[in-house]
Amino acid sequence: MEGISMNCLNFIMSLVITMPIASDVTSDQIGNVFTEDKSVIFHFNSDKDANMTITDYNGKKVVNKKIFADKPDIDLGQMPKSYYLMQIENEEEKKEVHFCVIPSIESRPKIDDSAIASDLATSWLVKPEQFDSLAQLAKLSGLFWIRDRITWEELEINRGKWADNTKYDLSADIQTKRGLKVYQVFHATPAWAQEVKNSHSFPDDLRDIYNFSAEMAKRYKGSVLAWEVWNEPDISVFSDELGDSYASMLKAMYLGFKSADPTLPVLICSFAMGPGKFAETIFQNDVGNYFDIYNYHIYDKVEKHKERALAHINLMKKYGIKNKPIWLTEAGHPIRRKDELVEYTTEQGRDVAEFLPKAIITSLSAGVDKYFWFILPYYRENDFNLFGLLRQDLTPTAGYCSISACTYALGKAKYLGRLDIEGVNAHVFERDDNDITIALWVDEGKKIPRININAEKAKIIDVMGVDDEVVINEGISKITITESIKYLVIPAGSLKDNPVIDYPREKFEVEQYNPDKISPIVVRLKFQIDSRDKQAENYRFKKLEEARIGIELYNFSQKEFVCRIEPIIPDGWTGSINDDSAIIGRMGMTMRDIRLMPSNDAKSESVEFRVNVIDESGNIETFTLAWIRAFE
Repeated sequence: MEGISMNCLNFIMSLVITMPIASDVTSDQIGNVFTEDKSVIFHFNSDKDANMTITDYNGKKVVNKKIFADKPDIDLGQMPKSYYLMQIENEEEKKEVHFCVIPSIESRPKIDDSAIASDLATSWLVKPEQFDSLAQLAKLSGLFWIRDRITWEELEINRGKWADNTKYDLSADIQTKRGLKVYQVFHATPAWAQEVKNSHSFPDDLRDIYNFSAEMAKRYKGSVLAWEVWNEPDISVFSDELGDSYASMLKAMYLGFKSADPTLPVLICSFAMGPGKFAETIFQNDVGNYFDIYNYHIYDKVEKHKERALAHINLMKKYGIKNKPIWLTEAGHPIRRKDELVEYTTEQGRDVAEFLPKAIITSLSAGVDKYFWFILPYYRENDFNLFGLLRQDLTPTAGYCSISACTYALGKAKYLGRLDIEGVNAHVFERDDNDITIALWVDEGKKIPRININAEKAKIIDVMGVDDEVVINEGISKITITESIKYLVIPAGSLKDNPVIDYPREKFEVEQYNPDKISPIVVRLKFQIDSRDKQAENYRFKKLEEARIGIELYNFSQKEFVCRIEPIIPDGWTGSINDDSAIIGRMGMTMRDIRLMPSNDAKSESVEFRVNVIDESGNIETFTLAWIRAFE
């Protein structure tokens, strides 16, 4: 062989012959996830015998035996539901294998939806050859709704030029075929849609994002069942624009989606933070009829989940928005990785498993309609934060078993209220048509609560999904409750105690689209980029210096629109528009300029700047509102 000496080749061949073959332990189950009705069987591929130990979720060693190279099949029989850590060791190597046993499909409540969901980000976080495995693992865990990701520029590679057979088409198709309900989100603008190349800014022409929305609604009809308009634009990581600009884009996208599929639900952006100035500005721009589902995120302690939910609900009430479902579409428990490790430790996995159901239940109790855990597959953020209920090889962490147990125990997870038991968190849910579930835990210590039940027997389920029968003595259930959640499943109608809903909120379905409630005319103000103050949510103007602001007028209808533009100039400011009348052609856009200047008397705090669009009858067709501030 050219370039390799014979001595070198002989040395390489000797290594191949003499080096031991590394042990390999595999199963026929995707991700080593077994259901309770199956025997746990592994295949041991090695040229050497080894010792095998298996430890369950509680740290109990349940198997300790020798395995042999000449007996490759390891049949452990049917095992209790739990997360398990298998360790294989001989004199040359040590190997860990993670697996779990979860409820069977047949044992689960017979339902077609649940308030418990998960973010998968399938298209971004796993390889296409893993799409089907991840979808099956999601379905096995009892999930229905999942959240994915999409990249605009990879689908529309140039204006009007669409890519075929992308990974996004594949993921949507596979997940739908596996019985999952997919909703999509994106948060980047293509370079071709901007003069200043910044993917975190919105497109220069809102007709581009209208057309993209319409095409997505048509392309994925039946396989993507809802769309979110941008991820977390309230923080600069995902957008450098302010709330007024987002409101204009939201209107354009909503009109685009509905033009192609009026039944398609559209989510407002996911707010990363609690309600603040960015969110306030959006709602001051009259967006209430331009989205179907409210949407927010949280990464915080369990007790903060209720506070965040109520803050967003109060924001909706403030602006008269009472008829929208509320989805919490990212909520998780970031784990800081240890030293050189790139996966959770077993202890960290238990921490996630214990946190997950309490966070879900706390948010649902405060009025959230659907809770998406972040995230099912492995995800490493900023090098040090670990997320994911699965490991890199799609094998489970304890958190995967926990969400599987949670969906098994709560089923529909329709919130019915709280039981007033001192020192005990006790939340009641409709599981299915036949059962209700009481989720129970204490913040510290132990309690034995008295629960009045008109039944002879009940079922208790632990955080791993292990269920045991409970005998009801004289109509009273007495079970020991600890900091680890327990689910008490009883027949519907058998609970004698009356649950209390602390935060009553009527539940709404997505409203039928009504084009008469919205305007096809959208107006957007174009301020200088360097005038944006993202944190303060205003545009900054130096006193006595005139600045030009563009006024973009879009007509997303098939009829010509004639209008007058009416800027409302704040006190202490001067302003003039180059032409206050406009004729906007169908599906067209026209531009006007306004010159603004703060005087020395202009206030230094934010003031409202509004531009009305007046129709031929003298009525306000639409408007936009931004906040501006003068400085010395």
